[in-house]
This record gives sequence, structure tokens and C-alpha cells, in this order.
Amino acid sequence: MLSFISLCPHPSIIIPDVASKEEYQKASRTIHAMEKLGRLFQKSQIQDVVLVSPHGSFDQQRMTLAFAPEAKSGFQAFNAQKNNFSCQGNLEISRTLAQKIENEHIPYRIAMMEEMDNGASVPLYFLTKNQKEKPQLIELIQSALDGPTHLKLGQIIYQVIQESPRRTAFVASGNLSHCLIEDTPTGYSSQGKIFDEKILKFLKQKDAASILNMDPALVKEAGECGYRPILVLLGLLSKLESDKWKPKILSYESPFGVGYAVVNFKI
Repeated sequence: MLSFISLCPHPSIIIPDVASKEEYQKASRTIHAMEKLGRLFQKSQIQDVVLVSPHGSFDQQRMTLAFAPEAKSGFQAFNAQKNNFSCQGNLEISRTLAQKIENEHIPYRIAMMEEMDNGASVPLYFLTKNQKEKPQLIELIQSALDGPTHLKLGQIIYQVIQESPRRTAFVASGNLSHCLIEDTPTGYSSQGKIFDEKILKFLKQKDAASILNMDPALVKEAGECGYRPILVLLGLLSKLESDKWKPKILSYESPFGVGYAVVNFKI
């Protein structure tokens, strides 16, 4: 049963002990929004989380379904081991999802992943940190396949979630443009701000068609990592009647030249 939907950024710098105090404070709006989202998540009494990430074991031509009895967060690489946590994998739901993806002829593969990628570790830290019993995790990783394929994946995920009696969350993990200032690894592009503004505008307006049909050159120039996870989210939302969900942007900022948007979709 679908009980929670969100779009989350995944910068490691918002995890305690990863960044300096000054850097941590620069992202305070994102941190506060993620903490608020965590409280909403806890109130929703979530038992399973289906999360789509742009990172991890990426395959250009196939969706990836992570498969492991237990997945651990990966904060040890940032000397923040005390923030580590783990989630059991819901292998039954994963098998059902794999079968339905196969039935729809979407290219996919299964990958054993006992350590969460950054796209899963950061959102789940905030969403589950106040829960003694963590929800079970089903993680998928985007591909480079086209927009309609990612939209279709979201529709399949919705079907699988609704067939389960367990209270289930869907989380799209993705940062927006990585090109908002000069001092970023990808460099500056004026298209980055345009991309972020359009995404937020269209989400507010529930305009999935405009997001799906965004100019591929704009998406590429923005240097994003959230576009395809957002398409999966929109595919899931397309199965709901328009008056059954409401987007609320809890925060948006770009303190380090990367767009961080925290969005809750009230259902």
C-alpha cells in the first residue's frame, strides 16, 4: 500500500561529521527539510521503501535491481562510521518486481549490492534515523534508457506496491543541476538554473508531460543526476488521480553549485 512519496537529494555533506561545521551550516535549509521529511516518514509507519537511485551499480542499457538480504550504508568512506545503519532487503517484493519488469520487456539486471550507494544512504539516513526498526529496502538504479521507459518503470512499481499489504514508501533520489557555479567539477552552465527552475515549476503544476518532453540538450547541459528518478516518480504518480496527490517543495538551495530539492508528495 502506497503510503509516502518523496524526492530527495543525496549530498554526503549533509551527513553529520562528513563536512566542517561551516559547510554543514551552508546546507541548513536542506538538512532541516530532510529532518521534516523524516518526521513525516515516521508518522507514516513505513514497512518497506522502494528507492530509485542514479548511482551505484549503473548499467547504460539496463535497469538495475539491487538484491541482497541486508544492505549497509556507506558512510565509512567519509569517516562518519557512527552514522552507519543497515536495512534488510525485501527479497519477495524484489522478485515480484523483477518478474513484472521482465513481463513488460524492460531491459534489467539483478546485482548483489550489500552496501548502499550514496543515492540510498543519504536519504534513508534522514528518513529512518529515528526508527529503531528500519523498513525493508528495495532499491533500483536508473539506466540511460529513454524517458518513457523510466515512466513505465514507475507504473510497474506502483502496481507492485499496491499489491502489497505492507505500508510502503517510494523515494526518488536525485540532485538537480551540478553546473550552478564555476567552482564545480562539471563547470558552470547558464542552463543549469533554467533546468532547475523548470523542474520545480512543472512539479508544482503536476505537469508530467512537460518534464518528460524537456529538451534533451537542456537536460544534458544541466549535468543533473535526478531527471530519470523523477521520471520514475512521475510514472508512479500517473497511476493516481490528479486530486489524490499534492506536491510540496520543502526546500531548494544550491550552496555548493548543485541543486538540492526536497519535495514531499502528500497522498
